[in-house]
Amino acid sequence: MIHALIAALLFSFHPNHGTHTVHDLSFMVGAWRGEAPGGGVIDEVWMPAEGSNMTGAFRWMSAQGEISVQEIISLDNADGGPVYRLRHFGPNAGLRPWESEDESPLTLPSCEVDGNTVIWRSGDAYDAGVESATYSREGDTLTVTIKMHDGDGFSLNLERVE
Repeated sequence: MIHALIAALLFSFHPNHGTHTVHDLSFMVGAWRGEAPGGGVIDEVWMPAEGSNMTGAFRWMSAQGEISVQEIISLDNADGGPVYRLRHFGPNAGLRPWESEDESPLTLPSCEVDGNTVIWRSGDAYDAGVESATYSREGDTLTVTIKMHDGDGFSLNLERVE
């Protein structure tokens, strides 16, 4: 009996794996804006979940007012929770994906959700060197953290604009 109680208490303090859907990520919905490294502006917009999908778009404008990077992000329900799929588009590419994503999008299949934080991990996949993508909201700030397998990474602090 005591072992079952201890196990239940320990389980309650760990992020929930595999039982969440895109509908549990409503904290991400809205328009977000922040300063880009080196100047310029970053915008990220998340549409509300509909059915088994939630879609986002990302735009990085340089300090000179030109597109540096655009992204389309699709979150789709799967057995292990929402799967993160992303395609990058470069400047003047006419929405042609980066060569590394020509055949398939960058995919992070492993998902952990804990309150207003979600972490996607590459798991066994070594997708474009990305180890994880974390979205965490506190008030009107959405922090996006990307970690690479080689130890590099970055964080973006975006403020709600809607």
